[in-house]
Amino acid sequence: MGSRRTSNVRTVSLLVLVAIAFLVAGCGGGGASSGVNRTTGDEAATEPEHGGTLSVSLGEEILSVNPLKAYSAEDVNVVSQMFETLFKEDYEGKVVPWLLESYKSSKNDTVWTLQLKNGVDFSTGKPMTSADVKWSLDHGREVETVAGVVAGWESVEATSPTTVVITTKQPSPEMPEILSAWSFSVMPANWGGESEKQFDEHPIGTGPFEFAGRKKGESLTLRKNPNYWVPQRPYLDEVVYHTVQNPESRTAQIRGGQLDMAYDPPFPELESLEQSPELAVEAPYLGVGWLMILNTENPLFENKKAREAVNIALDRESMVELSLHGHGEPMNAYLLPWIPGYDKSLVAAEHNPEKAKKLLAEAVQEGVKPTFTISSMSEDPFWTQASQIAQANLEEVGFTVTIKKSDLSSLLGQLESREFDATTIYNTALSPYPAELFSFYNATGGFFTGVDTKRTEALMAAAQSETNTAKRNAMWGQIQRIINEEQALILVAYSPYVWVRQSDVTGSFVGRTGILWLGETGFAS
Repeated sequence: MGSRRTSNVRTVSLLVLVAIAFLVAGCGGGGASSGVNRTTGDEAATEPEHGGTLSVSLGEEILSVNPLKAYSAEDVNVVSQMFETLFKEDYEGKVVPWLLESYKSSKNDTVWTLQLKNGVDFSTGKPMTSADVKWSLDHGREVETVAGVVAGWESVEATSPTTVVITTKQPSPEMPEILSAWSFSVMPANWGGESEKQFDEHPIGTGPFEFAGRKKGESLTLRKNPNYWVPQRPYLDEVVYHTVQNPESRTAQIRGGQLDMAYDPPFPELESLEQSPELAVEAPYLGVGWLMILNTENPLFENKKAREAVNIALDRESMVELSLHGHGEPMNAYLLPWIPGYDKSLVAAEHNPEKAKKLLAEAVQEGVKPTFTISSMSEDPFWTQASQIAQANLEEVGFTVTIKKSDLSSLLGQLESREFDATTIYNTALSPYPAELFSFYNATGGFFTGVDTKRTEALMAAAQSETNTAKRNAMWGQIQRIINEEQALILVAYSPYVWVRQSDVTGSFVGRTGILWLGETGFAS
């Protein structure tokens, strides 16, 4: 970050990095977005029965049920059952209208006219209007502008009771993807006539469920929204989210039937879970990227030869096999494989210890000392074992490496203050929009590596307003190549989101960003 740091950068760091907390207790990673599809395969044709309570564990405790304050995957999972967005993910993973009858854009994608769906009510029974949508978009854009995702919005106007018009200063070709983000959830204007604090205590949305109550540190309960606008939905009467931080405990509870669905079982358990006739495992997308951050303000990693030596010393295949039990693959690009603009032509760094030894020897001749410490989260699902492999790989080529275990708050403090040599971390996305990850990379000085981000900032700004999809994706690809060439953010492995459910749970759907959509979920009759 260096001299480019601002208060906004600090805000971005907090908003995105707080999402790391959800991974500490689990092993798969994930994000949040909404889905409207049911489970694919034979179960998709199974009509659930009405009624029942679904017991779920996401791992960590849900901290906020306000869409504007939902920063962790747990929060967004729950928010997405109570609130809905104008666009949503469909059966094939495409972003399509949801709370809209139709939409159209001007020729240059600077004016977006949105026709709202008729008959949509909030959980209070009050109809959704364009005034509610305008108010929600105005507040959502404040959050996303700070994060660098939304740029150049000129106005949001409610031109009729059922019409909203968004005008931007430059083309915004990815507006549907932007408006599918949970920050743009539709809420009643002015918090439904209450204070924001009151709204936080009993939120009001248009989703299939409404807030029922919570037991701090234990559980949060949602109940069926009696005014839901989709006929005969939802099937379930209640959903109870249990706080079960330990992944082994979650796995034991789903094996024992105390949980109907659970997130992030330990990777070593997946094979036996998949073989159980009472259970089903869903891992549809590679949604997590495991990374190592090299601090280029450290004299050792200011030297690019030393950075490259680290990169090619790592045996990614062994890490995937031993840490993920084969459930993943070496990471080749900063974007996750499901995100539009992902450059699949990029190749993961090849394990080459002989070349790494040569490069490090040259770096040492240039005056660097090949000794450093890797800070790693305690009980991290991937890096707990992978960091030991990394240490052995790096010492084989001539580095002297110490592994230092840190809790989450300490690790975040080190990143913010740049008081670290190297850090293990992960990457995930909360919306189907490349700018989310790239804006974080730029705002934090190259994901806290300290590299100059002028080129990636310029490319991102150009890509966001490029109306030609092929040209836009080429720009996203160029940013990914720059990150690979810097070799300061070391890309290590991808792993999938993982959900486990009882076999009698049907109609569940996990979208590309890992959310569990429960609007069509129920128990098989």
